[in-house]
Order: sequence, then C-alpha cells, then structure tokens
Amino acid sequence: MKLKVPFVCLFFVATFLASFPGHAQSSSPQETFNQYISDLQKNPEDNALREKIIKFAKEAKEPLVMPEEARQHFMMAKTYLRKAKNEVGYKLAIDEYKQGLLLAPWLPEAYNNLGVLYEMVGNYDEAVSSLKLYLLTDPVDAEKARDKIIEIEATKKLASAEATHQKAQEEETKSKTVEGEWYSVGPSGQPQTTSIMKISKQNGEWVLDDGLPKNSFYTSHVIITNTSVSFDQDTYEYPELNHVHIDVRLSEDGTRLTGTYTLVDASRTPQTKTESQEYVRK
Repeated sequence: MKLKVPFVCLFFVATFLASFPGHAQSSSPQETFNQYISDLQKNPEDNALREKIIKFAKEAKEPLVMPEEARQHFMMAKTYLRKAKNEVGYKLAIDEYKQGLLLAPWLPEAYNNLGVLYEMVGNYDEAVSSLKLYLLTDPVDAEKARDKIIEIEATKKLASAEATHQKAQEEETKSKTVEGEWYSVGPSGQPQTTSIMKISKQNGEWVLDDGLPKNSFYTSHVIITNTSVSFDQDTYEYPELNHVHIDVRLSEDGTRLTGTYTLVDASRTPQTKTESQEYVRK
C-alpha cells in the first residue's frame, strides 16, 4: 500500500526557511515538511532525516496534526503491546509503530514504546536508536530515558558476554566427548585422511561408522561412552579367520583416542597381534 503524505494546514513564519538549507528558499515551511515526510517514506532508515523532522515539529507554532492512518497504526500497536503474550505479538506491535512513524515521525510516545518493544525482543541496537530519537523530542522524563539507554547497553554487553561464555562451554564439552570425526593415525605417525571413524548420537543412542567397505567388513559388539570406544571388525566371508578388536579411550585434553588394536588371523602364526592404536580429531 502506498503511504499517503499527510497535509497539515499550519502557518509558519518566514524565519523557518533559513533552518532548512537543503531545500530551495522559495519553498514554504509546509512544502519543506511534506518533502521531508515523502523522503523518509522512501528511506525509512534515514535517522538523520527523522531528526530534522522532530526538530521541525518542535519549532512549529502549533502542534502538528496526526494523520488518521497514523493514529490507526498506533492504536493497533498499543493493542498488540497490551495483549501480546510472546514475541509474535511484540513483533506485530513493532511493525505497526514503524508504519505509523512513517506517517507521523515526530510523535514522542511512539519512539518510546518502540524502544521498549525492541528491548523486549532482544534488538538492543534498535531499542537505543529509538530512545535516542525519543530524547530529541525533549520529553519530561528525559533522565529516565537516558538511564534506560544505559541499562539497555549494559544488557547488550551482558548478553554478548554470556553468549561467548556459553559457546566456550559448548566447545569444551564437545572436546571432552568421543563424538565427532576421527582420523586413524598410521605407522608414520601421520593421520590417514582416507580412514575416518565417525561417532555420533542419534535418538539418544551412540552410532559408530568405521568407514570400512560394508561389502567386505561388518562392525559388531560396539560399546561407546562419553570417554571410550570399543568395537570389533570381522570379514563377512570368514569372521573366524580375521577378527579385529579396537579399544580406545579419550585423552585428557580431548584431542586423541588412544588404546589397543588387536588382530586375530588364523591364517598366520602367531595368530594374535596387539599394537597401539591412535585417532585424532578431524
């Protein structure tokens, strides 16, 4: 819907012309004001222009008349704000205030309420921006608004610090479990990028994918905890001739799985051979 530019029938003294050098001196204050509103509707994020409009409204000889369409948006916003139970209603209220403020961008109460709503949905930057515009209207509770801005900025910093701490904890927890992808370390001590063991939890159950071709080998007797992995590998054709048992435990720093690799091969003498086995995180 195309927004209509409100026409307010007011008479202003000629000295207003000098206050707005961006427009031709031949323009009347009313024409200048209407142009400001039109420009703002094309660029809603232009807060510098909003500041000019608020200044214009403060210097007007008579209060500016609120367009009926703006009044309806503000009434809708107040209703949503009063009855909302969660962010769904708060965001609807925000949208109504924003639409109303494109038609009457000088209204103090709307900027104040919009700031409160933005804080409620966690958009702290927009909350501060709205309250700063509110302060430009010279409200009677200016000190309270300034204190609110400080409170919101502190809340933002706290939320950021908590999010950083939470992420660090999650990373630490992740590193202390066997869950993830692991490279097998070969005889040379280097990770074998073609041999990856994937360990994950699905529906609360541990699942291991040893990366071996399923047409030749199968994995059985899998036992996984947060800190250890134990499983067997056998050939499909002759499981009794070629049996591998791997038993590894997570290192203290969470970067390696180390333990034993036991091979039982009836075709060789001796039949059993045990070596160290190591995996590193991918």
